[in-house]
Amino acid sequence: MPILLEIEPQGATNGERRIASVSRCARSGFLELEAHDGKLPTFFCLGPGDKFPWQSFYKKLRFAWGRSANQDIPKEFRLQKTASEEILNAIETHQDEEIKTLLAAMRSAGYFGKLPREL
Repeated sequence: MPILLEIEPQGATNGERRIASVSRCARSGFLELEAHDGKLPTFFCLGPGDKFPWQSFYKKLRFAWGRSANQDIPKEFRLQKTASEEILNAIETHQDEEIKTLLAAMRSAGYFGKLPREL
């Protein structure tokens, strides 16, 4: 089962609250999401300036990492090496934008694979 997130109403969601999972990510900061709420469009993109629930996403990622449930994790966030509990605990105390920055730092440190330039 993919990691499902509640996406706030905004321009990219046609002003509607959406239930979606991350399907792809790009270095440009764009996220492609797949809707799981029966509404159209089925796929939509959030850009770097859009609101994304990074804190909720991180908590669900961490749970999936703990279960080694890679099929549930977007490939861009599958761990390539083991992260210490101290690092993971420290990230959880931060807010959305800080978590986004910390996940990018983890990617730079080799915890995740490289992102494609564009979607």
